[in-house]
Amino acid sequence: MLKTLIVYGNCQAEAVATILREDPVAEERFRVLYLRSFDHPSDGRDELRPEDVADCGVLWEQHDPRPFPYRDLLPAGCLTVKFPAIDFNLLWPYNCPNPYDEPEPPAFPFGHFPYGDRIVIESIDKQTQPEKIVGYYLSGWAQYGMDLDRLFQIESSRLVARDAHCDVKISDFVLGRFRDERLFWTANHPTSALLRELIHRLVHASASHEPLLDLLDLEATIAHRFFPEGPLGIVSVPIHPNVAEHFGLEWYDADEPHRGFGGVAYSSSEYFKAMVRHSIEVKRRRES
Repeated sequence: MLKTLIVYGNCQAEAVATILREDPVAEERFRVLYLRSFDHPSDGRDELRPEDVADCGVLWEQHDPRPFPYRDLLPAGCLTVKFPAIDFNLLWPYNCPNPYDEPEPPAFPFGHFPYGDRIVIESIDKQTQPEKIVGYYLSGWAQYGMDLDRLFQIESSRLVARDAHCDVKISDFVLGRFRDERLFWTANHPTSALLRELIHRLVHASASHEPLLDLLDLEATIAHRFFPEGPLGIVSVPIHPNVAEHFGLEWYDADEPHRGFGGVAYSSSEYFKAMVRHSIEVKRRRES
């Protein structure tokens, strides 16, 4: 009989569940269920059957403003392991929701360019000519740049404080490795390297309760059953060259292509040009 393991949380938790389902050992020994903690723009919120929750042996619960909604149905012997949401503002210091983007389901349920940038958005609001916005953004750091060392201190404190609410911690890995290895595609989409480490820590925290989890081969599963981008590499946001230089990102490549929603590949400048064009068009439609 398959053992039930529930993963609860945002898209990162979904990626954890997706990787687990692809592992041959987990596929054979566990029934892995995922429950979304947020309202998907197309699919809303999903649900679990009461009998699935009553059969749960392990719950991996992401620390979230919306706690796991079926806690009163969990069996007495269920192990609950809390883990943090993983995001990192340091590499995208001006990251913000793009106010000039709109969902277009089913192809673009989150919009074309949901990851905004305050410098770009402010330039659009000032009605700066589109052809000048990207040039200013990429070369004008001396005019608008911030104290990145201070931001590192703030971000470090934020991650450590969030870890304090969880059984599994991850801030040490992020803060210790982000210069040496790419850990994020966007401010809230971790790469396979970070997801693998998170799952290792979840397994370690759960293996005494469920020893079969120790048999997982995460490296082989991720290497052979996923594209190099991993389950959350559907889109990547360029990192400002001054940010990359300041932190000495060893893996940074200014010429690498960046994936946008819809599968289009852009250079860094092309990405921002496309975002500016799309955002201005949405703004014009709203104002007309």
